[in-house]
Amino acid sequence: MPSIAQNALKGTKLTILVGTFYVPENNTQIEQLARDVGRETGMDIHVERFAGDELGTKTAAVVGSGRGADLSIGVEFDTYLYAPKLVDLTEMADEIGKTYGGRSYSVSCCTGA
Repeated sequence: MPSIAQNALKGTKLTILVGTFYVPENNTQIEQLARDVGRETGMDIHVERFAGDELGTKTAAVVGSGRGADLSIGVEFDTYLYAPKLVDLTEMADEIGKTYGGRSYSVSCCTGA
């Protein structure tokens, strides 16, 4: 990662909401990624896990209040309900997918607007 990006991110905080996955390796993979990115950038990254329908409820509360988390990772997330308060990151996700492999779906991030 370029030093400019590292310096810009150092000391910032990122809170990620994510569900608990059926495959245990998926759960540990997200935590490891957060630790790696935090170590490389100096960011304070916190992963909050929710079981079952709790993730949707928590995400709705965050979007409604504009506080509490920066990113929600979910499956079949009803982004259309929150469109005015979300930022479309599809272009960025597509670029990352082309560079590093993988496929992006609907990618949105809470802005707190």
